Parts: sequence; structure tokens; C-alpha cells
Amino acid sequence: DLQSSLFIFIHRNHLQFPSLIVVRVGTRKQDRKQRRSKMIASRRSSERLDATTHNQKRNRQRDLQEIPSIKLAGIVDTTNYAWAETLFAVTIKLLNDPNNGFFDNLSAPLPPISYEVLDGGCDGYTALASYWRVQPIHALIGARCTGASIPLAWMGALENVPQISMASTSARLSDKSEFPNFSRVVSPDDERGQVGALVSTLGLFDWDRVTILNTDTSYAKDMATTFRGIWKGEVAYAATIEMTPDGRGIDVDSAQKTLRLAPHHDPINNSKVVVLMGHEQDVYPILRLARDHFPADTVFVGPDWTGRDPPPGSDEWLPDIPGYIGIAPYRQRPSDSALYQTFLELGGTQLQDSILTYDDAWGEWRLPDYPAEYTVDAILAMVLAFAQTPVESWNDGVAITRKVREQDFDGLSGPVRFTSEGDRGNPTFSILNLQRNSDDSLEWIQVGTTQAAVSSAEFSDSGIEGVCFAGLGCGLNAAPKDSPPIPVDPYAVWVPIVLVLLCFTFGIVFWRYRAKKIRASRRTKAMLADKEAELKEFQDSVVGMCTSEEQYVPKME
Repeated sequence: DLQSSLFIFIHRNHLQFPSLIVVRVGTRKQDRKQRRSKMIASRRSSERLDATTHNQKRNRQRDLQEIPSIKLAGIVDTTNYAWAETLFAVTIKLLNDPNNGFFDNLSAPLPPISYEVLDGGCDGYTALASYWRVQPIHALIGARCTGASIPLAWMGALENVPQISMASTSARLSDKSEFPNFSRVVSPDDERGQVGALVSTLGLFDWDRVTILNTDTSYAKDMATTFRGIWKGEVAYAATIEMTPDGRGIDVDSAQKTLRLAPHHDPINNSKVVVLMGHEQDVYPILRLARDHFPADTVFVGPDWTGRDPPPGSDEWLPDIPGYIGIAPYRQRPSDSALYQTFLELGGTQLQDSILTYDDAWGEWRLPDYPAEYTVDAILAMVLAFAQTPVESWNDGVAITRKVREQDFDGLSGPVRFTSEGDRGNPTFSILNLQRNSDDSLEWIQVGTTQAAVSSAEFSDSGIEGVCFAGLGCGLNAAPKDSPPIPVDPYAVWVPIVLVLLCFTFGIVFWRYRAKKIRASRRTKAMLADKEAELKEFQDSVVGMCTSEEQYVPKME
């Protein structure tokens, strides 16, 4: 259809928004006529695209004026965010009631807010198909994955639709020349966000040598590239695990080969700390395969996938002490936030019966994971922006986006504020550790907190003793080393010993030889002294003696 063709045309021609200028450059081998034809065709394509975009914007404004409410579209990964429909329903219901104590003090009364939740998966084509089905809308909440958020943000720029994501963290989305109407309640995957926090966490454990594994997704590849750019330690091994052609999971053969090639049996070049980057639905299959290749005391560290419940059936292969360590956007205790408590109370049985989970560590009910809390805050930021924007500008995505980035409020995820690029300002992260409870259940335990700045990580009150490490257990007074012990080379031991013995033997022989020579020399000196004494005595005995001489001629017979 027209919309799909438009997306393919934009993607293939690398159009930059909002200018929408198509540039064609001829090769040196083309003659002038061919270049002129291509330029004319390009200009016509650009004109058709501008005309299509203008008509779409005009039709959208006309359609939105006929909608008696603010219409939001939630395009999320409903497979992994099964709670999305319920959470949208509860949040919008509470906002539509002006007298329940939940954000009743909006700057201006709003008409009823309507919504529709659709599956955006983690790929652009699924997300765009949902986007076209839900038109027209005033604003977009989503998506979860960067691969889905990027094409949606392109469409938001084309149609002037404001967008806010609850979980897309690619640093590329901070580029406002490409994504002018995109904002998010999470920080980017660079030194300002998860990657900076990850580096700070590794420093907390005194680890400076790692292995880097990432999946072949834009999210994971961008994060791995950024990590290597700011990581000051050593990289023992780095590799990318390919995805299946349809992008629905990892390529098992590629994963097996990548894991097999890691230097497990080379202690000099190996690392016991593996930084694993990818979405949780891709990471856990990798962790399962890694059990057949990596030593039992390997520590797997990562962002995003940590903090999420392991998939069903994981108990069959997870080790007794998984010991996975990672960072995730900070989660505050519901009892520490009056807004959080109000939300849970007003949500009542609709939340209690479907999506709330009981936190044994804190002894209270809460939303299932951090993206749920951040989804509520994304909806709140968008609705507050509409409440603070004149009605006549509600169709202006640029004006709404500007108001979104001016928001500063206490949300379910803590203080919510934005940078000029539309990213989460001053983000805090939880340091998590996957441990087993006394009933053999698995639970992510917060063992510390960190920000993006270097050396900002710190342990919780329990200190390092509160962290469990794979193959080693809990309660250690120091983190394990990042490198395996180097086995002692027998030659490196015996050769020095033999050399020492030889030197010692040579020393003794030489000492005895020298002693013998010295004794002989002393005897010679003593003998010479005796001779000199005899000569002296003889000399003295002949002093003063008289001598006579006479000629003597022997007689001849």
C-alpha cells in the first residue's frame, strides 16, 4: 500500500527530516544525459513525496478535529509486555477521573482520553503495520525496542506526531535532526545512561578485563560499540551472535560457534566476566547454550535483560546459583512514593488480579517490572504536555514535544525530567543480582545503585557479602578475580631450581678450590720465608771472618 511504499522509499533513499530532500549523485561512468534523467526523476519523486506528506498532514488535522477526545496509541511488544493493555486501561481511567486524587491538578481540564494498544513487536514492519491501523492519533506511546521505535519516529516526523517511549534506549534516538518528535523516559545507551552505569558497576567489583558478546540487533550492536568506546580495561574476546533471517530469535549455529571460539582454555587471554548485551528473549537462550562452553564460575553481566523474570522452564538448566549481575533503571519502593501507593489503591482489583506481583524482599505489592512503571510515567508525561498546551496546538506535534521535554514531576519510577534531547535526565540505576530464595525460587535482588558517572556505583547496606557469584556462592568478603588463575608451568618451576642448585654446587667447588690454592700459597710463602731466614742467618755468621789466600799448584805425579 501507499504507506508501506512510503516507508521503503524513505528507508532506501536515507531521507533526512524534516527537509525531505532526495539527493541523487551520478557515477563518473554515467553521461550527462543519464545524470539529468536521474535528477529529474529524483526531483519528481521528491515532489510526489512532499505532496503526499502535505496531504497526509492535512487529512490528519481534519480527522483529528473530528475526534471529540485526545487519542493515544500504545504500540508495544505485547508478547513480552503482556500487562500493557491492563496498564493502559487503568492509567487512562484514572486520568479521566478529575476527582480521584490522581493528577487532579492538571493545568487545564482535558476532554476524555481514549487509547488503543497494538502489538509493535521488536521490528519496524510490525510496528508500522500497527501504526497505520490506528490512525488518526494525537500522540504515540512506544515502542519497546529500538528496531520498532526508529521507523515509528520517522513517521512521527513525517506526520508531526509526538512520540514517547518507555524502554527504547539506543543513543541514535537522541539525534533530533533525525527524530525531532521523539522523547523517552529512559536514558540513552551511552556514557549518559546504561553504558556509563555498566562501566561504573564493573569498576565497583574491581574488574578490568571482560569478554563482550552481543546479538545482531541495532540495540545490542550500538550498545556494544559505545561500551568499547568508553571502556578503559582489557577486552579478552568480542563477538556478535547472529539473528535468524526473520529476526525472531538467535541463530543457534552462530551462537554455538561464537561461544565455542571464546578462549575458555587459555587462562592468559580469557576473562571470567562476560558482558552480554541483547534483549531478554534473546539472552536467555544464549545463557543456556553457554553452560556447555563456559566454566561454572563465569560471571555474566548485562543491562536490560537483568531484572526480568527468567522465561518458563529456565529452572531445568539454570545453575543452583546463577549469580547474574546487571543494571536496570532504578525502581523505588511503592511504600516510599505516595503517588505509587495511590495508583495501586485506585487500580484496585483490576491491577491486583492481573499484573501485580508480591516482592518478598520488600514485603509489598508492586508492578511486575520497571518497564511497567516507566510506561505509566510515559503516559503521564504526554498527558501533562497536552494539558499545558493550548487546544489549538494539540495537532502540532512539535509544540507537544516541546512541552513533554519541559515536564518535571514525581512518577512511579521516581523523579521524571528530560534533557533538551528528550532523554531521561539524571538517571539512576539499580545493581541487580539473580539469587535463589529459601523456597528455591529465583529473584533479582538489588545489591547496589549507580548513576552514569564513573565511580558512582555503591553497594547496599549488606555490602559485597550480599552478592552471590556463580560457582562460588554468597557471603564472600571480596569479588572474584576477573581472570582465571594461571596454572604453574613445570618448566618455570624446575628450571630455576636446577639453576640454583648448579650455582650452589659451583660455588662450593669454587670455594674449595680457592681454599686449596690459598693453603698452597701460604705453604709456599712459609717455605720461602724459612729459606730467607737461613740465608740471613748464614750471612750474619760470616760477618768479620778473615780469609787468606795462597797460590796452589797441584803437583803432577
